[in-house]
Amino acid sequence: MDLGVGFAEQVAMRTLPLRVQPVEGEAVDSWLEALAARMQCAWGDLLVGVGLPAGRGRSYTAGWLVAPSEQQVESVSFVTGQSPGTINAMVLSHLTRALGSLEIPLESVESMLWLGRRRSRFCPSCLAENGGRWMLAWRMRWSFACLRHNCLLADSCPACRSPQRAVPASVALIPVPGLCAHKLIGCHGRGVTRCGTELAVAPSLPLAHDHPILKTQQMIDAAVFTGIARTGIYGRAPAPLSALIADLCALGGRIMRYPNLDELRQLTSDAVVAEFLAARKEATFGYRGVTADSSAVASGIAAAAAGSILGAANTAEAAGRMRWLIAFNRHNGRSVSATSIGWGRGISAALRSVQLSALSSYLSVSDQLRYRTHSTTPRRPHPRSAAERARWLPSLLWPAVCLNVRCDGVGFGQVRSALAVAVVLVGSRITLSAAAELLGAATSARAVSRVLQRVGRSDSATGVWRTVEELADLLDADRSPIDYARRRTLSCGGLLPESVWIDICLSSGISPGRALRLALARCWLYERITGFPGSQARWAVDSPEFRSKLADLPELLNSEFISAADSYAGHFLAEQAIVGEPVAWAPAMLPEYGASVAVGGPVRGHRAEVNLSRVLRESSLATGSVPPAASSGVCAARRILSRESLEVLYVEQRKSLAHIGNRYGLSRQMVTQLAHSYGIAIRASGRPHLD
Repeated sequence: MDLGVGFAEQVAMRTLPLRVQPVEGEAVDSWLEALAARMQCAWGDLLVGVGLPAGRGRSYTAGWLVAPSEQQVESVSFVTGQSPGTINAMVLSHLTRALGSLEIPLESVESMLWLGRRRSRFCPSCLAENGGRWMLAWRMRWSFACLRHNCLLADSCPACRSPQRAVPASVALIPVPGLCAHKLIGCHGRGVTRCGTELAVAPSLPLAHDHPILKTQQMIDAAVFTGIARTGIYGRAPAPLSALIADLCALGGRIMRYPNLDELRQLTSDAVVAEFLAARKEATFGYRGVTADSSAVASGIAAAAAGSILGAANTAEAAGRMRWLIAFNRHNGRSVSATSIGWGRGISAALRSVQLSALSSYLSVSDQLRYRTHSTTPRRPHPRSAAERARWLPSLLWPAVCLNVRCDGVGFGQVRSALAVAVVLVGSRITLSAAAELLGAATSARAVSRVLQRVGRSDSATGVWRTVEELADLLDADRSPIDYARRRTLSCGGLLPESVWIDICLSSGISPGRALRLALARCWLYERITGFPGSQARWAVDSPEFRSKLADLPELLNSEFISAADSYAGHFLAEQAIVGEPVAWAPAMLPEYGASVAVGGPVRGHRAEVNLSRVLRESSLATGSVPPAASSGVCAARRILSRESLEVLYVEQRKSLAHIGNRYGLSRQMVTQLAHSYGIAIRASGRPHLD
């Protein structure tokens, strides 16, 4: 019966007479060296005895130390009595499997994120406790501290200053665990003198149990154990372990390539930075930031500084912790921009969001919107998002979204048109001019830029931009029920005939007035239907007086008028083959930034929209519906400002009519009319009371 070649080879091999149990977390070569020392046999003889090659070309990044073959594992298991699972847990591939792929080339960038190719750190206290056994994790590039003894790992022999595990052990010598096996300088041949220093006496820097370096090591070790990073900025979207290591490399490398020692002292301590400066001074290689050859203190500082950012609870907090790094780099003339902020390959989307958010204050308002720097997940622009979103967006952004945004010297209509363009900009690569064109060129790029800059200088700009970005996301996820691109192309020459206008006025108790009032009503209804500025309608007069009257028109309208006008508009749209769409619509979302966003006092048009919006809102009706009876502008104002409130403000507190109007979004004239209707006497004009 053929039992197979593997069985025949095992029959030819003998089991070892002595057994040595591996220490938890030990590297396979350390365990075999302990076995050779126990048996007092040469290193090369032991390797041959367990079925492993004993050539001189052994490398710590290749061969059986990294990924032994199945046959080699079976041979070692048979000879030593240890299970294949135990042996596999002691090789480097056991760690690299956590990268999420078993096919990563051992010499690739991803692999070198893990491995210190030419050296291994160690904990002197651990060596003293376990008899010189070497831990597998010490070979990792990002293993720099011992969590058992709360100290930094040591980098080299305290006597000869040589790095450990940098070259293969001599096959002719009997290993002595815990001693430096490096050849002394000037010695050659098989019988050379070895250093032989006890590595357990090497100095190591102690750290407080809650030191940032130890906390970051804990975060890395936890991710190694699970294969996924779930804490800090990765809480909302867990990232693979390879992304965490790439993020540490990107941030740590940038921090240590151009170190700001004052910041590093605050993050770690004076003692840690002093140790780093001493190690850097003694380094024989050129200093290039954090590399596989960096000292444990350099890697620890880099990881702690990076970990303070990666460990933040959210993107905004992490961005705040990163701003010192961006400011320091820019202050020293180094390029940091939205296009050059990667700082490394394979970084996570979470870190990229943090970088963009931290860079926000250095970007123009347009670029802040393009990169969504005020959202919870800033990201790079998408080339195809603008055109589709503009289709469902009016040229004048819905008044309810803009009510609290006021700029000195800027009309409410200009604010609305600029913010509509801003919504198109969000997450896209489109220019201001092209975005304005998509919305029918209701405004110019220059005018939009002026308004955005004014809003951007306010303390509450972040709230405005966040609302704009949220509105863009809302339209992308659930478009509006009105195709505004089609509405902008409507032929409205026959809108609101005079006979219809008179009927609407008679039914709503509003005087039809002269031809000017009809022109104003047509412009208002045109804007309501198309979302395009009424001041640019065919009936508009190009004069400040006309624009002023048009802006104030909503103050004169009541619910009956709006209801009748919308009913007519529905028939008008049906004649244009537009059915299944409401006459007017606004998103249910309301801005969360509140009245503090105001950059200046109320402006013409804004006050009228405040009045109309409050009437609609206080009636508790759905968007697009109208409130119950209100026979005039004064009646609507009564809903906003009661007699009791007006008496307290005007009579008792002696506030001015203008002050009261600004407070309630009413004009001075409307407050005067309201006072007359309440029977409140108006004070004689004179020196105004100081409010």
